[in-house]
Amino acid sequence: KLIPNEIKDYVRGLYGRPPVAIAPEMVKKIIGDAPVVTQRPADLIKPQMPEFRQAIAQYAHDEEDVLSYALFPDQAKDFLGRREDPFYDVPEQKVSLSFEPTHD
Repeated sequence: KLIPNEIKDYVRGLYGRPPVAIAPEMVKKIIGDAPVVTQRPADLIKPQMPEFRQAIAQYAHDEEDVLSYALFPDQAKDFLGRREDPFYDVPEQKVSLSFEPTHD
């Protein structure tokens, strides 16, 4: 049978410690020999704020802008870019005009 990855992650402890211990034979069936996380799962995530600060440095004014980018990268970049320059994502177009003056 197929077991969803979310269930495997839950059994591995990636969502925190379950409220009730899972029977060892069930753990073995679900995740095999994969290690079970016994520490705080968030401690396994590498710090990303420096990357976010660098990626959005051109548009960010404060920490709130960086946090917006961390949570919603595409939307925040568009929003912050337009805040600085309303035409920041408008493609440049070369236009040539010619006209002849009319005399009345």
